[in-house]
Amino acid sequence: MGKSTQKSQSKLKKLKTILIKSKAARKEAKKQFKKKFDRCMAALLPFEVQLEEAKQKVKALNDTYQKAKKELKSSNSKKDKKETKQKASKKSKNGSSKKAAVSKKDSKVEKKVSVKKAKLKKKETSSKSKPDNKKSTTVESQKVVAKAKVVKAPPAKAVKADTAVPKKVVKKPAEKPAASKATKTTKDNLKRIEGIGPKIEMILNEAGIETFDKIAVSSYEILKDILRKAGSRYSFHNPTTWPQQAEIAASGDWDALKKLQVDLKSRK
Repeated sequence: MGKSTQKSQSKLKKLKTILIKSKAARKEAKKQFKKKFDRCMAALLPFEVQLEEAKQKVKALNDTYQKAKKELKSSNSKKDKKETKQKASKKSKNGSSKKAAVSKKDSKVEKKVSVKKAKLKKKETSSKSKPDNKKSTTVESQKVVAKAKVVKAPPAKAVKADTAVPKKVVKKPAEKPAASKATKTTKDNLKRIEGIGPKIEMILNEAGIETFDKIAVSSYEILKDILRKAGSRYSFHNPTTWPQQAEIAASGDWDALKKLQVDLKSRK
């Protein structure tokens, strides 16, 4: 028993020494680890400082970038405003020039219309004077015939002839047929103009336009207004070339009118 106890005690002592040594080794290992850790941390400190400096530089760059963006936006907005102002000024100038050109054209058209109206008045006065001459000739011829009858008749019946002659002259006035002939001669065949049919001719005649000269004098607005008043069936017709065609037709140059109408048909 004594030997076994001694052996066990010696083993215990050995184990205690091993434990003590292991504890000491652990302490030394910890100390060395701490030293190494401190060294690593000391080595990392300058890198951390550099990181912070880099972060500050990045922030400064972001700030400058945002400022540059704002400046660009403001400059672009100013440029856009200038461009819009320039465009508006150009448009106003163009509009004023167009208005001046339109006013000049209107004045020229008004002059042409006044000249053509004067010509029409002269023609109307001349056409009115012609039928009056015809009326006088017809009345004189009837009087001559009546006198011839009175001379040829016997004296007993001469009184009756004298009484009957003024009655015949009164009953058969030559004014009505002469007026109808005058109206027939003054009217023109408006259907010769390209775009005018029989119905549109009737509408124009009702509006007082019966000759080529009157169409040549009338403007686009007047003709379009007549068509609009006639109804939707006629408002879509385009009378822009009617005055030009009517002017050629009034001059009697039918070959030129045909050429113009062929050209107008080819443009459609």
